[in-house]
Amino acid sequence: MARVTVRQRNQLTIPVDIARAAGLIEGSVCSMEMVNGTIVITPAGGTAPPLGSFVGVARGVWGETAADVERTLASDRGSWNR
Repeated sequence: MARVTVRQRNQLTIPVDIARAAGLIEGSVCSMEMVNGTIVITPAGGTAPPLGSFVGVARGVWGETAADVERTLASDRGSWNR
């Protein structure tokens, strides 16, 4: 059982191992309720990862340099049916 400390403004830090096991990431939304005198925190689901986690995911797909990317785009544009 993990122990946490209630900080200023009733903030809690969820231990890393518990957060990982629950699939929590920054920005995750949880529900909190009292059940028979016990605080229960449940992931609400439906959270999207922060947009910053997508930075660079397509790096190199269209080329390594700006010139490579321009050549690829020019080629792709030429193949479009208009």
